Amino acid sequence: MTEQNEAVWVGVDLGTQSVRALAVTASGDVAGAGSRALTGRRDGPRHEQDPEDWWTAVGAACREALRDVPAQAVQAVAVDATSGTILLTDDGGRPLTPALMYDDTRAA
Repeated sequence: MTEQNEAVWVGVDLGTQSVRALAVTASGDVAGAGSRALTGRRDGPRHEQDPEDWWTAVGAACREALRDVPAQAVQAVAVDATSGTILLTDDGGRPLTPALMYDDTRAA
């Protein structure tokens, strides 16, 4: 739990198997942590994930990490994600297909 006026920064890691969120103060104290598992579809060379699952998991992990953090304390959010994953979207950024994961080898 943080003091009402203590600044917090949030890190979100969208990995292959899970989403992790960490809320950290300027002094390095962990104010909260959250995570959610992710699943994918593997079939031979195919490896896909549903991007809607990412969004749901990110929201849940962040809510868990920020459960005891006042909203006004959050200063910034940093996000990283799996490398080389491909996702086709429409002009509004909405997914058109499942995400092709970095280790999907169908193009080989």
